[in-house]
Amino acid sequence: MLLSLIIPVYKVEHFIEECIQSVIQQVTTEIEVIIVNDGTPDNSMSLIDNILSQQTAAIRERFIIFHQENQGQSSARNLALQVAKGEYIAFLDSDDVLSEKYLYDLKKVIKKNKVDIIQFKSSRFEDNTNELKEFDVGLQKNGFFQLDENLMIEIFNQSAWFPWLNIYNKELFQGLEFPVGIYYEDAALIPEIFLKAKKIYLNLF
Repeated sequence: MLLSLIIPVYKVEHFIEECIQSVIQQVTTEIEVIIVNDGTPDNSMSLIDNILSQQTAAIRERFIIFHQENQGQSSARNLALQVAKGEYIAFLDSDDVLSEKYLYDLKKVIKKNKVDIIQFKSSRFEDNTNELKEFDVGLQKNGFFQLDENLMIEIFNQSAWFPWLNIYNKELFQGLEFPVGIYYEDAALIPEIFLKAKKIYLNLF
C-alpha cells in the first residue's frame, strides 16, 4: 500500500460530495481511503454512503469507514493512524478537494527519491470572493533537500503546520499522535514530525 488518505468527517454535508468525488477520480489499488465519522449529526455520512453505492466494487474496496462518538478531529485522525497500512500518510479535510494530479505527482516523487516528507503546492478558496488562490508558505524552493539546520529554521519560521500541506512517511508517526482536547493541535504535533525527518521534497512554485 503506497498511501493512506485520512479524512475525518463532522458537519460537512455541504462540501463532502465534492471532496469524495475528487478522491474517487484518482483512487487506485495503491491507495486506501480511511474515513472517520466523528459522530457527525448531519447527513454527511448518508451522502458518502450514497456516492460509494454508485461506484464499482473495486473502488468501494478502497474506502474504509469507521464510526466514533464525537471526540474531535485529533481523535479521528489518531484512530485512522492506528489502522493505516500505507507507506505514506496524507490528510484531507472533508471540506477540501484533491488537486487533479495529486496521486500522479506523489508517485513520481516517491519513485525518484525516497523521502520522509513531501510538501506540494496547495490552494484555498477566499472566504469573501470564493476565488481560488495559491496558499503561500513563503519558502522559495523546489526539489529534493536534506533537512539540515538552515532549512529547518526556514520551515519553522513559516509556522505552516497544517497536516494537509504535507505527505508523511508513516514511520515518522511512531510514538506520536495528535493531542486531543486542545486548540491548534496541528502545531503541537507536526513540528515534532519534521524534527524526526531527514529528507524532504518541496514543490512549492
